[in-house]
Amino acid sequence: MSEPYPLKMKKLLHYISLDGVGGVEILFHELLKHFPDNTIQHYLALYTDSIHGLFRETVAQRIREKKSIKYLGKFKLPKMPHFIRSWNNQRILNAIGAEVILFWNSIDHDDYIKPQDYQRNSRFVFYDHGTSWYKEKNYKNSELFLSNTALSLCCSHASKRILELYHQHTGAKTVIHNPLRPGFNNERTEAKSIPSDRPIRLGIAGRFVHIKGISLAIHAVEILLRRGVDVELFIAGTGRYESSYKKLAQQLNIEKQVVFLGLVEDMASFYSRIDIYVCPSIREPFGIVAVEAMGTGCPLICARIDGLAEVVTQEKTGIGLSPSLPITEYEKMGGGLNGLPEYVYYPDLDSIDHPKAIDPAAIADAVAQITTNPELYRDMSLAGIGDAKLRFSFEHYLKQFGAALNSVCGS
Repeated sequence: MSEPYPLKMKKLLHYISLDGVGGVEILFHELLKHFPDNTIQHYLALYTDSIHGLFRETVAQRIREKKSIKYLGKFKLPKMPHFIRSWNNQRILNAIGAEVILFWNSIDHDDYIKPQDYQRNSRFVFYDHGTSWYKEKNYKNSELFLSNTALSLCCSHASKRILELYHQHTGAKTVIHNPLRPGFNNERTEAKSIPSDRPIRLGIAGRFVHIKGISLAIHAVEILLRRGVDVELFIAGTGRYESSYKKLAQQLNIEKQVVFLGLVEDMASFYSRIDIYVCPSIREPFGIVAVEAMGTGCPLICARIDGLAEVVTQEKTGIGLSPSLPITEYEKMGGGLNGLPEYVYYPDLDSIDHPKAIDPAAIADAVAQITTNPELYRDMSLAGIGDAKLRFSFEHYLKQFGAALNSVCGS
């Protein structure tokens, strides 16, 4: 991998939580690993004190110094009175003196950031990976933070429009799509073909939460089976509503056709086992799993919502379906309102509105459209492999990231 865009700054301070493993944390981890040692000095301000084992070695090697807002040395600072942790945060900012301070997916800082801090020499950058879809508990403080950022990095055009339409944020913004991670093990170059010796395998991966629309995919399988299509659904992941989704499959009498795989570490292997990747999310800021599936030759069937519409090239790498069902219908199909935002972005209308769900029957129709045309299937598979590598390479991401940060540093 070639060196990234050379950065003008010497010190970059990252604000992030690393006690869990999610898309944001993995991207931060890969970013740290693939910047040359001598490019800049990375510093870390943690919202929590612990660091997940997956990230500890890289943090130890690449971070010049790490601090926790909630700790002073080994002593945990009390939550109240509030000014104690605020004071500690100001101390961290002053001690490091970074030219750029990068807030990873956080615009609610519990008043740790004070108005006077916006006047310092450091430039504040907000990196949105989906948090902007929700208005935080301290809305005024969040809006004050956004109004004083030098730049908002957006993981999708949808993220940019949510900031503009939902938060009325008028400041500078740059769209940088999430990349395929360098460690993603996939060298596929040949198109897949429709299997003739086993059922069609649909796949879906993610946390078992209502926002992912997993129950819609389960209902689509039931519809396909009633239509006489031999089909299975492989689900990778775990989460809060796993038992509910298993119960739904049992109620629909399709528990043998819905395979719950649990936590899958080798996702490239998972994608190689399926034929079509389904992403019926109610909200999706970008959808990196859809890019990974596409890169392994799986045609996509996705909700045409938020950033997912920027992943799928319609009728070329997959099929995007416009949400049409009221959220009350989604509840009846085993979904729920918990965790859903008030608004999502509808790219075809360039507007925000309350969430809707895609119709499981439309998913079934799309599966039939793709799998009854072997030539279309192969074309979509091959186009997806090329598109993923061309548009979402990590090398391209590094250059965009560096150029964006340089833009806030001046000449």
